[in-house]
Parts: sequence; C-alpha cells; structure tokens
Amino acid sequence: MQHPIFFELTILFLIFFYSFTKPYSFFENSFIFIILELLISSYFSVLYVNTEVWEVNKNTALFVMFRIYEIIILPILILLFINILKLIPRKWLKGITFIIFLLVTYGVEYTLVHWDIITYIEWVYWKSILIYILLFISVMLLLKFFQRLFQKERIIS
Repeated sequence: MQHPIFFELTILFLIFFYSFTKPYSFFENSFIFIILELLISSYFSVLYVNTEVWEVNKNTALFVMFRIYEIIILPILILLFINILKLIPRKWLKGITFIIFLLVTYGVEYTLVHWDIITYIEWVYWKSILIYILLFISVMLLLKFFQRLFQKERIIS
C-alpha cells in the first residue's frame, strides 16, 4: 500500500514544484540542485555504506523508494524551501518557515523509518535535524558565493 502512495505523492510534489514561481534564476536553481545532489548523496552514502549507522531495506521496491527520496524528493524539497525563503520579507516569518522546513524534512525521513525503508542502527533523530540545518546553511553560503560570482561576471544583476 505504501508504494503507490509514495509514488503518487512524489509526482504531486514534482508538479507543485514546477508550477511554483521561483524567484531565483534557472542558473541559480540549477546550481543549488547540483550542490544539493552532491551533498545529499555523499551524506547518505556515508550513513548507510561507510559507517553503517543506517540500514536501507534490501527489498527492490523499498530501495527504489529510498533512492527517489535521496535523488528527487529531498533536494527538491530543500530547493523549494530556499525559493520560498527568498519571497518572505520578514525575518521572524523566515524563522517560522525554517522550523516548518525542518519538521517537514524530518517528517519525510520519519515516514521512511516508519515504513521500514530506513532502519536506524546507531542514529537518533536530532542528528538528522542537525545535518539538515548544516546542509541548508552550507547551500545558502554557496548560493551567495555563486551569486557574487555571477554578478561579478555580469551574468545576473
């Protein structure tokens, strides 16, 4: 039952993302997405291959669901949040949005744990939340660097 729900929610999420008006340019969004893919795939590889603090289910369908989460859902969710954050004018609203972002991202991970796609071995939830915070901060810093570089080269204004 969880397979069709997961795939349908992924498709709906992608449709929502692509219909959402994004304040960043195509180049900026592409840069963010590539950086997110690199960081997230490295992060998950360290967790379930190198250190083995996570175990990913060996069932083919469940493993595919994990890969969709790793390659599509989580990077686009963070990219969507970064684009939404730029549209919010007040800092306190940005803080509330950031807390909602953390709850949603961890909620998706919790769902994978609940569906036995991921099994925590030597891991606790707050480590995931901390990693999401560090991931977000590093991507925002890289985005600022990328924007300065593009402004210096007069590619964007």
